[in-house]
Amino acid sequence: MTKAADKKTLPLNLIFDYPVHWSKYKVLRDFVQNFYDSIGHKKWHKSFTYTYKNDVLVMKAKNVSFSYEWLVHIGASTKRHSDTKYAGYFGEGFKIASLNAVRDHQWQVFAKSSDWRIEVITSDLIIDDKKLKSLAYELEKQNFTKNTSLEIRNIFVSPGLIDTVMLSFYYEENILLGEKIWEGSNGVIAKRSAAPLPKNYIATRGFGDRGIIFASFQALGTINIPLVFCHHTFKKGDRDRNGLYDFDVVQLVESLVGYISPETSFVVLEYFKRYWHTQPKEKYDLTSFHGIISTLLSNLRKSPNCVKKFLEKYPDLLATHRITRNDIVNINRRSQALSWKKLSGKKYLLVQEGFEKLGYQRLENKCESEGGFTIARLPNKLEKKYIQILEQCTYEVFDDFFGFKQLPECKVIDNEEAVWKGMANCFKRAVRRNNYGHELRYTMNYVALTYSVFNKNSFANAYSTYLHELTHVFGGDASANYSRALSDVLEIQLQYSHIIVKYALKWSKINKS
Repeated sequence: MTKAADKKTLPLNLIFDYPVHWSKYKVLRDFVQNFYDSIGHKKWHKSFTYTYKNDVLVMKAKNVSFSYEWLVHIGASTKRHSDTKYAGYFGEGFKIASLNAVRDHQWQVFAKSSDWRIEVITSDLIIDDKKLKSLAYELEKQNFTKNTSLEIRNIFVSPGLIDTVMLSFYYEENILLGEKIWEGSNGVIAKRSAAPLPKNYIATRGFGDRGIIFASFQALGTINIPLVFCHHTFKKGDRDRNGLYDFDVVQLVESLVGYISPETSFVVLEYFKRYWHTQPKEKYDLTSFHGIISTLLSNLRKSPNCVKKFLEKYPDLLATHRITRNDIVNINRRSQALSWKKLSGKKYLLVQEGFEKLGYQRLENKCESEGGFTIARLPNKLEKKYIQILEQCTYEVFDDFFGFKQLPECKVIDNEEAVWKGMANCFKRAVRRNNYGHELRYTMNYVALTYSVFNKNSFANAYSTYLHELTHVFGGDASANYSRALSDVLEIQLQYSHIIVKYALKWSKINKS
């Protein structure tokens, strides 16, 4: 029997109402982390055991012992001066976890190692005549043991929660990991096993749960790729966060794949196939997989043999580059090239611009080499009559609103599969304003309308499309300048509707002779 004199209370100077509140999951994870860091991932499966029965959880580590003093001071950690990689570091996990366990969840916590045993309790202290409660340990000596154990009583949690905690650490025997693809000093990439993720397993919002992200040996996120990425040296920016944000996941994966070989990059790149055409939504898109794909492609290029095999396996890829919404010329070229691709009869797959460096052609270049841009032809005799009416009406109603002394040539889109009714071949110009105060930003050498609008019943369709294309002298479809100018185009049409009706009548009387 232990004598009372063999026991002593060790105040931790951690006030009981210290404003930090952890969930049961996080408390358990931090308790397990202390064992994990002491054992290491290579010996974890053999050295660590646990039992859960009658609301008592007991965790044990074989051949691990240390002084209780490491559990007393905030910031004290057995791994402070070690070069080994750990899941934790700050030396506060056990203390804060114990505080939350005892105070918020009413658990009883006991730990023993070496020649000591402690129970987490509270003690009273006086500060400025005010009585406060502090977290403390009741310490007693025991016979020496080379093992360490932690016992939590009255835990009242589901076995599923404990399983989730145990599977949130990286070790080769973790049932969530499948076949290993790559391993280096900085981490591991493996396939996802068929084992389902435990309920409430940590996940990254919007990134699916097919794959798992381990950062510094802890599962802190997920990804919509059936792979497991374990980056042993990656630290999240805010250590108080439980998991990784989407941009953290992208940063971690991009960093990790930077270490892998061309052969491994080939394998991983295929897992990302659905994202090969990923383009940043804006200049700095931190959640895009574009950078991950670029890094894998860069790795692949280091091996001519890998490049050759890739080209042979995927011969029908066409690269595209990002186009800004105000780049009217290239927007038009892209539209035409996509139409050509649709009609080509081949199942081309669009990919990001990085694939060009493997030897793939750009979409627009392939379209041009195949004659795909020659879809706007000169009008025939009948079409010229209709075009003349469009031009006469525009001169009379709009005067110099569009900034042209002479309207651009009008061609015909002779393509039944075309996805647009009209297009404008635009070029940047020195900006000036028209009489309505709108900036004229582009000029054009021709516009084109689909052949289907040139019939006696399609004046409204033809004229609205014609004016839409001319209005691109003010900007792209999404630009504010274009929208403002288009509003005035509509207002002018209403103001001079009687003139437009006159030309509509002329249009309807054109015959084919």
